[in-house]
Amino acid sequence: MIDDHETPPTSAAPPTDPLDFELEPELPKWPKVVGITSIVLAGIGLGCGGCGIAMLLGGTEFFLKMAEQQMGPAPSVMLPTLQQKVQGSIGFLWAVLLLIAGIQTLRRQYSGRLLHLAYGIGTIPLFIWGMKIQFDAMAAINQWAQANPDNQWAQQQNPIGQWIGLGIAVLLSLPWPLFCLGWFGLVKKKPEDFTGGLMVDQL
Repeated sequence: MIDDHETPPTSAAPPTDPLDFELEPELPKWPKVVGITSIVLAGIGLGCGGCGIAMLLGGTEFFLKMAEQQMGPAPSVMLPTLQQKVQGSIGFLWAVLLLIAGIQTLRRQYSGRLLHLAYGIGTIPLFIWGMKIQFDAMAAINQWAQANPDNQWAQQQNPIGQWIGLGIAVLLSLPWPLFCLGWFGLVKKKPEDFTGGLMVDQL
């Protein structure tokens, strides 16, 4: 006899595989590292560049006038040139570009890649130009010093210190833009590299 109230059999649900689940996309950590590094380096560049511009636009003349009281008139080869002023001003603007690139990368914006590439590409000729200006200035000062060995200004010259300064400039100027060119030009080239596949509004 069949019980009318008996519940009809239902098909059993297949067992759930505990390993059968989708992983949530993980945010890449590199934009934070690269972005913060660029911001810090840009801050250093803005600080040094601001002081450099201040020196080129009037600070150097001020200190030279103070030194002239002890050593006599300063030679013209030690005064900042127009090229030095222009190159220093462009370098300051380039630090601003790096700052914006770092902020955009920290925000995982794809524009951070393009700005870093522009920074890296532009830094190379700017660096070469700056080195040429410095070499020309060093050559002119050293030639004047050799022609005027008894002058107190000539006696203050230190070629070793000049070369150390150039070495420090190379270490501070080249590694990061070269890294940016390699990293953003060859490795991280897609928008999803910044977000791990997540949409920007999901971050």
